[in-house]
Amino acid sequence: MSAGFANVTALLDQVSLSAWLNEAIKGATDYDVIGSVVEPFSGDWEKVSTYGSSLANMSQCLRGIAGNVRVTTTDLDFHWNGNAADAAHLYFTATSRSLTMHADALDRAAKQYQALALDVWHFHEALKGLLQSIVDQGLLFLIYAAAGTALCETVIGAVAGYALAAAELAKLLTTINKAARIVQMANMAFQTGFSTLAGILKEIEDLGPIPALGVPYDHPMVR
Repeated sequence: MSAGFANVTALLDQVSLSAWLNEAIKGATDYDVIGSVVEPFSGDWEKVSTYGSSLANMSQCLRGIAGNVRVTTTDLDFHWNGNAADAAHLYFTATSRSLTMHADALDRAAKQYQALALDVWHFHEALKGLLQSIVDQGLLFLIYAAAGTALCETVIGAVAGYALAAAELAKLLTTINKAARIVQMANMAFQTGFSTLAGILKEIEDLGPIPALGVPYDHPMVR
């Protein structure tokens, strides 16, 4: 588990030289080298998730206030009559409805932010794993190439070393191309998510402000 999500790709870190080196550096300096390289491409998913949680809490707050207003308005209607009572009933009913509509829209926005945070996290972990693979394969290429050079006096050893280096280089280029495709696919997915989120935020904007009293009510008997 990583940050509350099941991180299957973390199992591959156990056989990755770059992952072990990164953990050693992180343990000594508290600096995540690979994470810092990946973050500019993936973004900070923790902040996105935190903002989604904040919107969810705000939605619950508005929904709770709407419920209180609705219950109080219903109860007040049994004990208060007259023009002022009718005007107050209309105002509080409209306020409760507006609070509920804002809460619903914020709840949809919160879910979209949480979904976006999960997508960003998956992309972050996938790109991190690919970067580790690129480093590992690059190291193997250098090792095999160095071995071929060291064994150049023996034809068989040189051929074997350079052949392994060529094979590792081919795998390295394949991994780099795969990483590029994932970045492009993730960018398209993020753009779709942002478009959906923009529609929800526009809906919240169109709802307008929650009704407010133009002037405070001053009952003549309250002195």
